[in-house]
Amino acid sequence: MNTGLSAPIGILDEHPDWSARLIAELTRRGVPWEKIDHSNHAFDPRARRPAYSAIVNRSSPSSHTRGHAGVLFYTEAFLAHAESLGIPVINPVAAYRFEKSKALQLASSSSSAYAIRAPSW
Repeated sequence: MNTGLSAPIGILDEHPDWSARLIAELTRRGVPWEKIDHSNHAFDPRARRPAYSAIVNRSSPSSHTRGHAGVLFYTEAFLAHAESLGIPVINPVAAYRFEKSKALQLASSSSSAYAIRAPSW
């Protein structure tokens, strides 16, 4: 099957079960994909050629609770680099930063746009 993709879809996660259904469906449809394993993946920040057609980010800031301490730092840098190359990212770096920052969450939830009362410590 010709998918028209110039490169595989990258699947970035740190838990073996989180993307099983996605991988099964991509495989069924003949869509090329590549699992990006935080523990042995590396990228060159000087690289200017996209290695992926898109990236699905399933990384979690709580990864350290599952023995993956480096994920927190690697994911942010990798996603920022991918986005700088124009690679579409599902759950992009801005969302990842928001998810890991209680300060950003509090500032957002306290804004008048949401009208959510937050404790003032």
